[in-house]
Amino acid sequence: MYAKEDEQRLVDRFCKGDESAFNELVNRHKRGVFAMAMRLCGNRDEADVVTQETFLRLHRYGSSWKGDSTLRTWLWRVAVNQLRSQLKKSKRLQAIKPVQDEHIDMLAKKQSHFQPPSAIAELIDELSLDHREVLALYSGDGFSIKEISEITKVPIGTVKSRLCYAKRHLAKLMLDRGVRP
Repeated sequence: MYAKEDEQRLVDRFCKGDESAFNELVNRHKRGVFAMAMRLCGNRDEADVVTQETFLRLHRYGSSWKGDSTLRTWLWRVAVNQLRSQLKKSKRLQAIKPVQDEHIDMLAKKQSHFQPPSAIAELIDELSLDHREVLALYSGDGFSIKEISEITKVPIGTVKSRLCYAKRHLAKLMLDRGVRP
């Protein structure tokens, strides 16, 4: 994690024409954006496109980040919106295959690039996009409930409800199908 003030200085420098500041921002966040996109779509090519589009938007609209949230939260919101748009265009909303960790709560504090056994990934794929999204942001990317609310633009109560449902439904699916973590 980077200090918000440090990121604000980099964004300010970038907005004044300092390309090295932009490169620093990309280097800081590209792996995380890609990992989150991979967890939601499970497709390397789509995750690459989402990552590139996210940073193109940072380049074009970076000055619109006002510092109300962390830059990381702003970037993830852009990436989630980009992924949703891309999936709608390709009419693949139901076919995305997220990559997710089998120990959901253990990752709340750190990022992980762990790919679960295919049996768990298949069960996660049965969750709705809204539920996979909050599960990936919470467990895979370590965002707080408040940050997920900012990223997805839904109320905190809705985020909590979706996360609770996703965990319960995944646990039930695992139990019903005999899949162990």
